Amino acid sequence: MRILRIIGLALGTLVAAILVIAIALFVNGWNTLNSRQAHAVPELRVAPHDSLISRGRHLASIQCVSCHGSRASLPLSGGDENVLAGTPLGVLHAPNLTAGGVLSHYSDGELARAIREGVNQKGKAMIVMPSADSRSLSDSDLAALISYLRSQPSVSKTVPEKRFSPVAYLVLGLRLAETSVQHPVTEPITHPHEGPDREYGDYLVRYLGCRSCHGIALDGKGRMPFTPEGPDLIPLVAAHDLGRFTSAMREGRAMGDGHEMTPSMMPWPVYASLTDAEVAAIHAHIRSVGAR
Repeated sequence: MRILRIIGLALGTLVAAILVIAIALFVNGWNTLNSRQAHAVPELRVAPHDSLISRGRHLASIQCVSCHGSRASLPLSGGDENVLAGTPLGVLHAPNLTAGGVLSHYSDGELARAIREGVNQKGKAMIVMPSADSRSLSDSDLAALISYLRSQPSVSKTVPEKRFSPVAYLVLGLRLAETSVQHPVTEPITHPHEGPDREYGDYLVRYLGCRSCHGIALDGKGRMPFTPEGPDLIPLVAAHDLGRFTSAMREGRAMGDGHEMTPSMMPWPVYASLTDAEVAAIHAHIRSVGAR
């Protein structure tokens, strides 16, 4: 009987310890999402111009629309799908970015901070916002994107309120996933030369977030958590010409056997808006990574 009491005491102590640790991790995760970030709002006011709006529309059509567009189309009136679907993390719909949604509450500086640094209008961390990708947007492209956002027709659409489960806070507390918060951008970012070359391709690969699924070196390794498992692009792109690559990017035809890729795994319907020069630039950049 004494042995049973000792075992019972040990188990009780273990359960209590696990509970204390779980609570501490939950609180840490909650604080991670709800504490104010020490990120100043940039002093920015964008003067809309037709050329800026046109460029911003293009930038939105090849990236933002995949989450913020209804049926992946402009305007950015809010996502139809729960971007956390298939996980136990909760409910999160990309918000309505027209004047009929959250856009009216944001200044230009607050929009810039949200896009590049992953901090919302209230100064709190955003989550699933690809700020790590858009952080490298040039100053001119940032202004263009903000100009387009302001130019959109007002759409009255309410998306479901975000709800994070206890599991989400535990995941953040364990640092198994990060928020969208990036280091503040304090220096000007110049715009690269736009052409079918590897330098502009690097800029586009960053903005499109290719490394989230295909890995830091585009070799399928080091991808972000909770993203589709993209293949190693280095041998694929090395083995196929620009025509096959263009078909993959715009039509969803896999470079290997030509099967149609699932849009939820490879967002080719969005990438169909890429220009010929942009597709060629991305192709050139991936080939240069493989050569190095």
